[in-house]
Amino acid sequence: MSNPFYQQLSPTPTPKWLNFFLALMTIATLASAFFPQFTPLFGLSEEGIDRFFYWQWLSYALFEPSSGGLSFSLIIQLGFSLYLLWIFGRSVIDRLGPARFISLFLGSAMIGGLAAWGLLKTFHTPLVFIDPRPALYGCMFAWTILNANATVLLFFAVPFNACRALYVFLGISLLIDLSHGNWPAGVALLAALAYAYLFTLISCQMLSPFSFMHPLEKIIIRASSRLKRWPGKSEQVYHSSKIYDIRSGKPVLDDEQFMDAMLTRISLYGEESLSPEDRKRMEQISARKRKK
Repeated sequence: MSNPFYQQLSPTPTPKWLNFFLALMTIATLASAFFPQFTPLFGLSEEGIDRFFYWQWLSYALFEPSSGGLSFSLIIQLGFSLYLLWIFGRSVIDRLGPARFISLFLGSAMIGGLAAWGLLKTFHTPLVFIDPRPALYGCMFAWTILNANATVLLFFAVPFNACRALYVFLGISLLIDLSHGNWPAGVALLAALAYAYLFTLISCQMLSPFSFMHPLEKIIIRASSRLKRWPGKSEQVYHSSKIYDIRSGKPVLDDEQFMDAMLTRISLYGEESLSPEDRKRMEQISARKRKK
C-alpha cells in the first residue's frame, strides 16, 4: 500500500462553483444577522414546511445561525466554515468535477435537512434549525474517502491521518450537539455523512478506508455498476487499460498506485476484469520487485 503523504489541499485557483457557494454562505449569513425576518424564512422549521417553504430543506445549510446582529463570534464561525469549504471543496472538485461536487454538497444538505425535519415533525419541536455542517462535513467525508492515506495538519500544527482527523471533528461535533440536547443537528449530520459515503462509493466505484465495511461495499459497488450498464451492456466497468488518478485526470504511472488499483479491481470484479496490458504490467512490476 502507498505510504501516507502530505496532501496539498489547494494547488489550483478556486473553481467558480466553489466561489459561488462561498459568496452565497457569506451573503446569507450577513443577511440573517442584519435582517431578523430572514431566519424564519430560510431556516428549517416544522411550521415553514407546513406552509410549503420546501426550500428550507436545503437553505438551512447555506448560512450560519445568528443570535441577533453581527458579532465577533459569528465572524469567527463563518470564517471557519468558509475555510473548511474552501480547502476541502477545491480538492473534491479537482477529483470529482464540478457537477459531482454540487451533487455532493447540495445532496448532503438536503438529506440532512430531511432527517432533521423528520425529528422536528415527530416531536413537534418549535425550533428554527440552521446548521451548515451537514453540507460541509459531507464534503470532508468524501475527501477523506478519496484521500484515506493523506496526512493533514490538525489545528494547523498537529499532523494527523485523514481518517483520524475526521473522527476528531465528528466526535467533537456530536459531543457538543448531544451535550446541548441538539438532536436535530446530530441526526442531520449523521444522515449527511451516510449520503456522502454512499455517493462517493458509487460515483467513484472504490472501497472506503473502513475495512470492516468492505464486504458490504463490494455488494453496493457491484449492484451500482450493473445499474449503470443496464440494460444489456456486457462491457466491463474497467474498459481502459489505463488507470487514471481521479484527482488530476492523468494516467497513474507510479507502480505502487497501479498495483493498489489492480488489487482493488480484482477484489471487486475478479481477475477476468484485467486486460492483457494490465496483466503484463503487473508481471513486470513483480519481476522488478523480485530482483531487488
